[in-house]
Amino acid sequence: MKSTYTQRLDDILKEFSALEDMQMRYALLIELSSLAPSPESDFAVEENRFHGCQSRLWYMLEGTKECIELRITSDTLILRGFFYLVMELLSGLSREELKNVQLDELPQALGLAGVFSSQRTSRMKKLTEELRAKAAELPRTPS
Repeated sequence: MKSTYTQRLDDILKEFSALEDMQMRYALLIELSSLAPSPESDFAVEENRFHGCQSRLWYMLEGTKECIELRITSDTLILRGFFYLVMELLSGLSREELKNVQLDELPQALGLAGVFSSQRTSRMKKLTEELRAKAAELPRTPS
């Protein structure tokens, strides 16, 4: 049986692989950005900002070690749409499941390598590490 993460990833990969070209992928990301939290959300404050991205990116990781909840947004439409996918992929996972996630591989898998420079991809690796570190600080059960 597939893990929750693997099933979600497979569904997203199918959706993106059905798109014929980069223009259609951009359009889907822009559409998804409307489902993501707004850059004016209550968590989009300096203390929740991910430093290492030229665009502004904010995230908040809450929940427990057994079930993380991620809220994430960006000030650019394309990235907001992309990180909406990340939010959908990761929310509900356990800290242990998060250990196996490689966000830096996601742009290539979705056919979005042109959107993500090598520098941006390396920042994705840093973001993954930050998320894992914050997940390690979450309580075991709800307080």
